[in-house]
Amino acid sequence: MDKAIAKNVSTAGMVESFAAAAKKWETEMEKNLGVLTNKLDPEAKEALVKTQRAWVTQREKEIDYLIEFYSKMKGTMYRIIYAETTMSMVRDRALKLGYMVEMLGQRKKE
Repeated sequence: MDKAIAKNVSTAGMVESFAAAAKKWETEMEKNLGVLTNKLDPEAKEALVKTQRAWVTQREKEIDYLIEFYSKMKGTMYRIIYAETTMSMVRDRALKLGYMVEMLGQRKKE
C-alpha cells in the first residue's frame, strides 16, 4: 500500500490505495472465516457466525457515522482519513481472525 501511495500522492491516489488495500484485507478476512468455519466444532462455528454478523452490522453503523462526520469537514484530507479508517476496520478483523486460525493450529497440537 505504501508503494501505491508513493506512486500517486494525490488525494484520489491515496483513497484508491486504501480502497485496494481494503479489498485485499476483505479477501483475507473471508479466507480466515472459511478456515475457521470449516474447522470449528458446531457450537464454536455458530458463535463465530453470530459474532461476524454483529461485526458487520457494527462496521456498517461505524461507516454511516464516518460518512456523516466527515461530510461536514472542509478539505480533501478527510477523504483520505475516511478511506484509511474504513480499511483499518477490515484489516483489524482479518488479523484477529488470522490469529484465531493460528491458535486453532496450536490448540490441535496440544
